[in-house]
Parts: sequence; structure tokens; C-alpha cells
Amino acid sequence: MNRRPNVHGQLIAVNVQAAPHNGSNSEESKMSKRLALKRLRREEEKSKVGNPDRKVQKKKIWNNFTQPGVMGRLNSLFLHESMSDVVFTVKTAQESEDMPAHSVILSMASDVFFKNFMDEKFNKNRGDDGRQHITITDIEPKIFRRLLYFIYTDKIKLNPESAFQMIDAAKKYNVHGLIRRCLNQFIVGLNARKYDPTYVFGILNMASCHHFEDLHDQALSAIEWHEEMIEHEDFFILDKDVFQKVVQNLWKFTSNPQRIFTRMIDFARHKLAEANKSTDIWDVREYLKDTVSSLDVCKFNSKKDRLFMAESGILNDGKAMELRYGLNA
Repeated sequence: MNRRPNVHGQLIAVNVQAAPHNGSNSEESKMSKRLALKRLRREEEKSKVGNPDRKVQKKKIWNNFTQPGVMGRLNSLFLHESMSDVVFTVKTAQESEDMPAHSVILSMASDVFFKNFMDEKFNKNRGDDGRQHITITDIEPKIFRRLLYFIYTDKIKLNPESAFQMIDAAKKYNVHGLIRRCLNQFIVGLNARKYDPTYVFGILNMASCHHFEDLHDQALSAIEWHEEMIEHEDFFILDKDVFQKVVQNLWKFTSNPQRIFTRMIDFARHKLAEANKSTDIWDVREYLKDTVSSLDVCKFNSKKDRLFMAESGILNDGKAMELRYGLNA
């Protein structure tokens, strides 16, 4: 019976004795060898997968990094204090967590981390342990942990929902590989949920914020084909500049300007109320001034539509008079 170290440095028994020539014992010996090798392979596979939720590994004299390949060794270093030269204290009002890291690994994945570590003010923030100490308060610990895990392993489990959680951190630190993976999930999600106003409006806000132009245009197109989405209550989650783009885009193709005008007024009143401001028609007109000025309200010939817009209260007096003049012509 020989002993062979597994991927964690532990010894496992592998039966390599010469088997007797009689049939049954020989078969048992072969089976024993196969089972032992299968156990070893399972251990190796487990080591490759890694775990973003592992606990911080304390310092040791030798880490016994036995995982195969460069990625396996980097996986071993994730949240390991050995040779770490930076500690992130990631905290919110509800929780706080210290995460050791290695500046050279982070700098290879992010020019933002690289510039931070080269900045003299960061080098001054060294603790008694000689490591840089950096406090982060705008990202949840679980999100920052997953960001670090991706940097160390190039692995992350994402879906169209969890990508929303990761994209802000990926953009903040300019981790290109993670940004691309999030974008792929957003495209998958938009294709699957292009009739879902909540998801489409969320994608539109996010794409506008992060300047994902292709994704932004795809979301606008989904609304263009399903104008009734603006009747949904989540229309109000749009940022003001995004709302203006939606209105301008719909105006090019709509056959129902009354619906758009009505929802513009509803949107303005909702946003003003959120800000504890007056919602009377004069304040609504002021809020919508830039949006309305970008619309060609005279392109509609229907007397009913023109009268509705003229009497809506959100047009300036000159534009309202122009519409009424068209009614009398």
C-alpha cells in the first residue's frame, strides 16, 4: 500500500500491490486502484473550481500551493494573507469585512487599482503590519468579494439579474473582462424580457449611466415597438435625461401623441412630488420645458390631437396659439 499526496498535501492510500493471479482477487485489486484514482481526480477538480465565499486564510510559513497551473495558484492566493500587501475594509451601515489582497495581482486586472497603489497618499496609509489599508464604503462586501474573486480566478457566476449587482463595481475599477461578461448577460436578459417594462427601463437607465450605447439603443427599440410600456408604473424609475430620450424617440413614430403628453405630465408630477416640490401646471411646464421644446407638435393634423396638446398647459403660449391657429385654418 503506497501513499500519494493529494492536491491539499494530504496523503491518501493507493493500492498498488501486485495482485495475485487468481481471478477474483485480481479484479478487486484493479477496482480498488480505479476508485482511489477517481477520489484523487475529484479532489483535483474541486480545487480548480474555487469558492468566492471562502473565509480569509491566515498566514502560514508555507502555503503548500499544490493546485495545478497558474490559475490554480492564483485561486490559492484569493483572500490569503500570505504575502498580501493591502487590506480592504469594505463596509456599509449593516456590515463590515476585511479582505487581504495582493496589489500586483489587482494591478494586472485594473488600471484604477494600479493608479491607486502608485499614489503616494495610499502608500502613507500603512498599518503596523506594513500593509496598505483602504476603506471602501460604496460597495457591499459580498459584491467586492466577488470582484476580487473574478480578478484572481477569471471566474464568476452571472445571470441577467446578478449582473446588475456587479456592473457598478466592474466599471468603478475598470475590470474589462467582468464588464464584458455583465454586458453579455444584459443582452441575454433584454432578448428574453423585451416585453417586461421593469427590466427594459432598468436596462435603459443602467446603459445610459455607463454609456453602453448599443445596449441603450436596443432598449429604446424595445420601447419603440411596445409604446404601451410607458403606461406601466415603472416608467417613473427613469432618470430625467433618459425619460427625455424615450419621449423624443417615441415622438418620431407614435400615432398617439395624447398618450405621450399625458404620461409626460404624469412623469413630471411624480418626480416633482418625490422632490417635495409643487406639482401645479406651471411647475410641470417648467420641468418639461426642454423635453417639449425638442418635439415637433405641429406634425399631427388631427384636430383632436392638436386641441388636446394646445390645452394641456405644458406648451408655451406661442406654441399653443400656433396649434389653435391650425384648427381655425
